[in-house]
Amino acid sequence: MAKIALTDKIMFPMLSRKVLHKKAGDMIAIGKHDALLVVDVQNDFMPGGTLAIVGGDQVVPVINRISGYFETRVFTRDWHPADHISFSNKPQFVDKSWPSHCVQNTWGAQFHPDLKICSDDLIVSKGDNSQLENYSCFHETDMEEWLLRCGIHRICIAGLATDYCVFTTAMDGLRAGFEVWVFEDAIAGVDVPSGSVAKALQTLLENGVHIISTGDLSLYRTMVSSTQYSPTMTKDYSQISDTARMVDAEVLPRMASYIRRISPHIAAMSTDEVFVIADYGAADGVNSSELFEAVIRRIHEVNPMLTIKLVYIDLADPENFEAFWATSALAKIEHVECQYIQRSFYEPFPEITGKLRIGFSSTALHWMNAKTVGPDYFQHPLCIQPNQLPDSERREFAEKWKADWRSFLHECSTSLVEGGALFLANLTNLGDNLWPASPGYNNLRDICRELCEGEKISEAELNAIFIPDYFATPYEMSCLLDEDDLSRRYAVNACDSLTVPCAYFAKMQDKLDDLQERSRLADTLARVVRAWSESSMQIGLRADNKGLIEDIYRRLRDRFYEIPEGLPYQYCLLELIKKHEERI
Repeated sequence: MAKIALTDKIMFPMLSRKVLHKKAGDMIAIGKHDALLVVDVQNDFMPGGTLAIVGGDQVVPVINRISGYFETRVFTRDWHPADHISFSNKPQFVDKSWPSHCVQNTWGAQFHPDLKICSDDLIVSKGDNSQLENYSCFHETDMEEWLLRCGIHRICIAGLATDYCVFTTAMDGLRAGFEVWVFEDAIAGVDVPSGSVAKALQTLLENGVHIISTGDLSLYRTMVSSTQYSPTMTKDYSQISDTARMVDAEVLPRMASYIRRISPHIAAMSTDEVFVIADYGAADGVNSSELFEAVIRRIHEVNPMLTIKLVYIDLADPENFEAFWATSALAKIEHVECQYIQRSFYEPFPEITGKLRIGFSSTALHWMNAKTVGPDYFQHPLCIQPNQLPDSERREFAEKWKADWRSFLHECSTSLVEGGALFLANLTNLGDNLWPASPGYNNLRDICRELCEGEKISEAELNAIFIPDYFATPYEMSCLLDEDDLSRRYAVNACDSLTVPCAYFAKMQDKLDDLQERSRLADTLARVVRAWSESSMQIGLRADNKGLIEDIYRRLRDRFYEIPEGLPYQYCLLELIKKHEERI
């Protein structure tokens, strides 16, 4: 596209870093209720553009660096008609007297070429009414309604220009009821007349906007992005806990035996010491609650005054955990406290280094670490999950799973005290091509293939829909634990297979002639599979095909209704004890 002839260009000073700003104090954790709002990072506001801002191009790498922290991202753009009311042949650089800029379908209106925008990011055009001057993306758009539908509570703003479009967008965000943050190192201003940037920031602060640095974003929280796979546990998944109770029945005797073995040490612990128990992949904490109640009871039988700290680790938003804990029986037990860490269990946990006594996980450790590979790694033209692949292709993902597990077990050895124990109920593949969730995944694969054959999704989209979990066999787990590095760190007290019924199917299999019960079962199975797979759909489908997601899971529900199928949950139960340092 031809570049606009540049006339009446002027370069403006960038915001001085001495101007007013306010730090938030603590590190800021970004979650699913936060949206990144990138304002007008367009060619005409860059060096060489008709309304260039000094340093305008310097915000681009800063925005690119933080954009992956956010699941919801919005990019706004001026999208003016050629006869826009604000344009002037003799611009005064005030309202309704600007150089022609960001004219629709021209080079100047395009986003900066280095700005990273994904296919599922929202692009909002503003200023397209020739008779209205408009700086805010909330004016004459559906922005407020869209953000509310997405469950957004806080908007975090970057872009151009500080004293006009950034300022008015932030103020309108406040008026709409959102919490508003502005990144001081990801904005630049016009500053004409001189001091207008400082005045704008002062006004924002006085009205409750937080002016912060991108460096204030938490380094240890796991941020969700549109390219990150993240299971989202549904209420059905967590609250229907028959399966968890059956696993508990196998795990609790092992934990009780371990507590008896270390009871002299427990009895000797002072009231200043803390007995730390961690739940990896905890979701909202419900599934481990009865197990932890029984374990705490046994520990307090030995040392009634000992403080026990329960550390829950998961990628899920902490709101569900907080709701659970508020009414939990665990919260009512004396000398028990809790901590929720929103983080992948493949990351470091400095909070519990050298403090962990018991680590536990049920079902979660089949997820692979998507952060250590490129965006094209989890793709396949025909299958949507590694266990569906033939052996020759599946081997690559098996090696990836091993590498991730090594990383997890190494980190656990750092967290554990000497003699500390891990009790891991890991979902596994016991052969015969029957592995947890295989009916759901196989149905999803067939549905996606049908959509591709019907030209509703492209081959590229089918290729990109892939769920990054791997159900290893007990043999694969045993071989991994036999490796020299891990065998020096851990003694393996158990590596046993266990099969329990699928709770959803077991509850209703005798009622399938009742059409209402059959429908309820189909709904439940589809929702649980959706919890494990929807982020992969979001990643694989183009933005204009996101509407197909509801149709996909409706079709999945219909298939479960036609052929109700709930395979047993298959586990490998591991009990690992950290060896003494001199033996590592």
